[in-house]
Amino acid sequence: MGSSGYGNGAAENPFSVGTDPELSVQVRRELLDTLHARTNYDKADANQELDARDVHEDFRLHFGELGLAPDNLPDLLAGHLIVMWCIVHDATLPARDVATGLSSQFAAQIATSPMIADPARRQLMGEALLYEAVLSLEAYRLARDAGDRAKLRQMAESAQSALLNQRGVNLRRTRLTASGMTRA
Repeated sequence: MGSSGYGNGAAENPFSVGTDPELSVQVRRELLDTLHARTNYDKADANQELDARDVHEDFRLHFGELGLAPDNLPDLLAGHLIVMWCIVHDATLPARDVATGLSSQFAAQIATSPMIADPARRQLMGEALLYEAVLSLEAYRLARDAGDRAKLRQMAESAQSALLNQRGVNLRRTRLTASGMTRA
């Protein structure tokens, strides 16, 4: 169960992220295209690496203690924002109450969005966030553990720019609290 308090049934949770295999293939294809375009990483190698893992289980491993679930869109939005914020601020994951506050804040913000009524759009967005949160967190931790300050700076700039351009969120001027995201 995600921090939203909804059960596992899609009918109970208006934010449920589905598992349509055709949509999953579309998300994976877009991810591989993006990875290849940004890093020139071989798509076949990347696809093989993704096949060898369960990204939903990886999300549970990284974010489960924060109360976030991989099948709940507000939880995925919260997980993604947390990772990007941690990268920008070179910080560790926050406490569970912060993750819960963010998920609740996102649930309130997206509750009336027409996108939420469309299960396909929810799944496409949710799976993209799932991959980005997990892979970004893992890359961040690897760079941090290696003490690669240049890579960390590059990742921070990329995360700051992406969130500012995509959602208008200036992570450098944002605080994460138990009430959600606030301006610093």
